[in-house]
Amino acid sequence: MPESYPHDTRDDDLTVNDLRRYLDWETTNLTKATELRLRELGGLVTAFAAGEITPPEAKIRFDHYYKKWPDALPGVWEAQGISDEEILAKVGEGTVRHTAAEDSRRDKARKEGRKFP
Repeated sequence: MPESYPHDTRDDDLTVNDLRRYLDWETTNLTKATELRLRELGGLVTAFAAGEITPPEAKIRFDHYYKKWPDALPGVWEAQGISDEEILAKVGEGTVRHTAAEDSRRDKARKEGRKFP
């Protein structure tokens, strides 16, 4: 695991290289997440359609899937037929976002046994 994530600039100024690294990191992780999500859900659909699992088993597996992989676009139930601007507005509604730097400082403080505000 890397010492710090590419978007964790701590107290340094943000550079073009920081943003490029973050873009690469984000692209790699989103691509992998999509691959894993689709493989898992596709396997569930295939098993259920083939009669390999019962409806209650499918429900349990789906609930487990959804806990592991919540909404891809938080706050957006249906992305078809609405504009990118509407999606972006909905994604930001009511969500609490922490910066990577805050997360890093909090994790470091926990490891050192200190409280973080």
